Amino acid sequence: MKQGAVKDAFFVCTATIDDVVHDSPWYYIACGGCKTKATKGPTSLMCAKCGKNDVAGEPQYLAKIYVYDKSDEAVFVLLGDAGRELTGKHASELVSNYFEANGNKENGF
Repeated sequence: MKQGAVKDAFFVCTATIDDVVHDSPWYYIACGGCKTKATKGPTSLMCAKCGKNDVAGEPQYLAKIYVYDKSDEAVFVLLGDAGRELTGKHASELVSNYFEANGNKENGF
C-alpha cells in the first residue's frame, strides 16, 4: 500500500478509567533535556538519544491504565506531561513524597 504525505491527526478519547496496572513502575528517570529514559552508566546517568554520558535525571510519569467506554476497552500508557494533566502534580513531587513516606526504599518498583 502506498501512502501519500504523512498528516498529523488529533482525536479525543472519552473513556472511564477502570484500573491502573499495579505491577509496573509508575515513573521512570528521564534525561533532563530530551525526556528519553536515562540509563545507569558506571558513575552517572547516560542518554542514548542525546549521546551524553552525564545527564541530570528527572522523574517522568509512566502509567498504564485500563479504560473502557460502552462498547470496548483498551490500555493506555501515559508518559510525561499526560500523567501530570491527570493528577495535577509533577512526577518529581509524587516521587519525593513516596520516598519520604517509605524511608527512601525502592521496594515495589
